[in-house]
Amino acid sequence: MSRHRQFNNDIKYTPKSYDILLPYDISELLIARRGKIKVSDEVLADKIGIYTWKLKALLKRKILPNESECKLIIDFLREVKG
Repeated sequence: MSRHRQFNNDIKYTPKSYDILLPYDISELLIARRGKIKVSDEVLADKIGIYTWKLKALLKRKILPNESECKLIIDFLREVKG
């Protein structure tokens, strides 16, 4: 079976896991935490260390984070939680 995208963004394969979490899980954790953090998207993207447009796309579930973004988000979530 070939990996291809059909119609919109219907991903036909499971992405690699980073730090025992899938990118889906990391984005869902970020979205859940976003409701509790009362700062703008620009400030939050600056704290995490990613671009603002990428953060907005992650929060809208349009893209999945890559390996380096996953590590940055995990570090940020651990820092905020602790």
